[in-house]
Amino acid sequence: MTPVISRRDPDSRGYFGEFGGRYVPETLVEPVEELERAYFTVRDDPAFLAQLNRLLKHYVGRPTPLYEASRLSEASGGRHSDRAAARARS
Repeated sequence: MTPVISRRDPDSRGYFGEFGGRYVPETLVEPVEELERAYFTVRDDPAFLAQLNRLLKHYVGRPTPLYEASRLSEASGGRHSDRAAARARS
């Protein structure tokens, strides 16, 4: 069965209108096509859509969490946070 192509999907060449294409190494062509087939299989499944929407809501576009680069602070003579200092003492 041929997947129904909508405005959100690329054409058979991987283009979205006049733009796009598939720029992947030859060794990745089959895995990319396998992923595409799997997506077309599940994209209308309510459970898949619920999980996708949850991930889009909670992860996509959110700020990247900050973390302390303690070795960089140490190497540069910078200040450590209390938590890093306590960890260093233990």
